[in-house]
Amino acid sequence: MKTHQGYLAFWERRGFLINDALEWRTEEGGNRITLLGRLHFRGGYSLAVDKVFAVRVTRGRREV
Repeated sequence: MKTHQGYLAFWERRGFLINDALEWRTEEGGNRITLLGRLHFRGGYSLAVDKVFAVRVTRGRREV
């Protein structure tokens, strides 16, 4: 999630990303994360997002 937010912040600072309307949901048990919503960009463009990440624990860290 940190990496994803870092990329969005990069484009927002440059004025390309106008609105981040994404929602992160952790599924029951924590073994899946769903990312759902829209990204709105300068010029009237938007990107619909509907993605499911499988989560595993490696050396005590959660990874997708």
